[in-house]
Amino acid sequence: MEWTVLQGLRLAAAWGTRNLIVESDSLDIIKRLSGSEYKARGVSNVIRLCGHELSRFHNIEFKHVRREQNRVADRLATMGTTHELGVRVLTDMPLIVEDVMWEDSVGARVTRGANH
Repeated sequence: MEWTVLQGLRLAAAWGTRNLIVESDSLDIIKRLSGSEYKARGVSNVIRLCGHELSRFHNIEFKHVRREQNRVADRLATMGTTHELGVRVLTDMPLIVEDVMWEDSVGARVTRGANH
């Protein structure tokens, strides 16, 4: 998960993004990056690198979202486990997320623990 955040920060900076909202279902990562904990001793090198990347943005906000509210990201992460390593830019919506996007668009309720 930490590597994913790092690569996302680097990609956003490379695209010239100045204002960024980082959403994650990992409360631990959100806490580490939203404070100054990424500078603490004993923190992983990846979190420390993420902290370094934060200086590249004018405004950055961190939000913890429950996995049930982050189903598109969850499905994309699952999809990513079946592809080669590296950054993959999607130009069209993958079929794996179409139903979740439709449910979000009509305001369908999602109960806790129902990822798919």
